[in-house]
Amino acid sequence: MRSHCEVAELFARASVLMSMFNKRFVFNGALDGRCMAYGLAGAEIPIAARVLHLAQVLELTYYFGDATKAQAIAQEQRSKRFDPLVVDAFLL
Repeated sequence: MRSHCEVAELFARASVLMSMFNKRFVFNGALDGRCMAYGLAGAEIPIAARVLHLAQVLELTYYFGDATKAQAIAQEQRSKRFDPLVVDAFLL
């Protein structure tokens, strides 16, 4: 978990780069933000947070399962729990 926090901090420090990235890639899905901090939903959630959320879940899934299970969870939760653009990039 410490490594996740350290990576998130690095992303936060690169906020200028992330704001530029946010302007290019807009998520228009149906993420409702029920479990997200600050009550943000959909495109309001910074792209860095969407990437990190997927990465954290899939890293643990891969560690305790395998690549096939991680891919299945990404597909099952596409547009529900995870940003579809981020899932699509992962599945390439």
